Amino acid sequence: MSEPFAPTNQQANPYASYPPPPEVPTFQVTTMSHVGALIFWFNQRRTVQGSYAQCDSALRSAQTQNLIFGWWSFFSILILNWVTLLHNSNARKRLNRDAQQAREYALWWHTYVGTNQR
Repeated sequence: MSEPFAPTNQQANPYASYPPPPEVPTFQVTTMSHVGALIFWFNQRRTVQGSYAQCDSALRSAQTQNLIFGWWSFFSILILNWVTLLHNSNARKRLNRDAQQAREYALWWHTYVGTNQR
């Protein structure tokens, strides 16, 4: 008589329901630009969503603008431009952290899920 609940050698992958990583991960950053003039200043926030290269380019462009045009008012030298430079620096750190997490998830998925799918 055969046993109806005999153990099998092959078990189901418990991670099979996890979605595959995208071919090109998408990130989002918020950049700040500052322009100082003698008696006025202008701040602008811009949210960019795209690939790592697109987000990195937006941050680099904002930082370049801040470093060149951000110092030309009294309040810009004291506070405003420093705030925008710090904001963009923190946004770059978050972007790099998110990119690292995306790489780690892709590696994990291909190691434990992708090789076991049929």
